[in-house]
Amino acid sequence: GPGQMIAVELSSGHFFHNHEIKPKVAARADYAAMLATQARAVEPQPFAARATMSEPELVLSWTAFGWSLEDVGMGVADMASTGKESTFCMGDDAPLATLSEQPHMVYDYLKQRFAQVTNPPIDPIREGLVMSLAVSLGRKDNVLAG
Repeated sequence: GPGQMIAVELSSGHFFHNHEIKPKVAARADYAAMLATQARAVEPQPFAARATMSEPELVLSWTAFGWSLEDVGMGVADMASTGKESTFCMGDDAPLATLSEQPHMVYDYLKQRFAQVTNPPIDPIREGLVMSLAVSLGRKDNVLAG
């Protein structure tokens, strides 16, 4: 179910259930103390009073992140000015990358052409028990490794 774990030890073929994994992992360290001493909040940064990049540099940055002029104009700009996500229609009226005369990123040729439903829903507000948008930066170890 939601929030549960399973694991398989490939060398022996042993299947571990949630109730076997969590106590072992939890006993390895004082994770609450680690979090209390090592977590750092990133303070909100003020907007620059003037542009810090030239337009060609901006376009290069957008391209690196896979953003189009439409993404920036309709999505990012709205979020930056209002602090809220924009509402869009779910349709995709963009022509196929193979038919376009414009250059495209590789993943534009590999688009998923159907709606996908996740279970549990990807909704950190209503599904906070099992889903979060919190991000940890830095090295990540395998919690199942001994």
